[in-house]
Amino acid sequence: EYYAAFCKETGEIAGYAMTIVHDEWVNFAVAKFVPEHMKERVAAAMIYTIVYDYINVAGKRYVCDGERTIFHKTNMQGVEDGGVQGISRINFIGH
Repeated sequence: EYYAAFCKETGEIAGYAMTIVHDEWVNFAVAKFVPEHMKERVAAAMIYTIVYDYINVAGKRYVCDGERTIFHKTNMQGVEDGGVQGISRINFIGH
């Protein structure tokens, strides 16, 4: 499944992510963000939305982004609900 975030003012893409969905869990395969939009916390908003969708809506047990987040500090803490506006889910069927 694919997710994309768009700038509200210009409509241009600010970031995208691709996930691989398994029976009980989800893996982040790709997450890319436009550097100019990082100050708007687009990465935090998108990751919050993806985790919320899979854990709270789809009932998956966990979302995995690999081992690197276990071993170093990130700026992902403290994401509030208000930070997720402007995220749009995009589902592709086929290639």
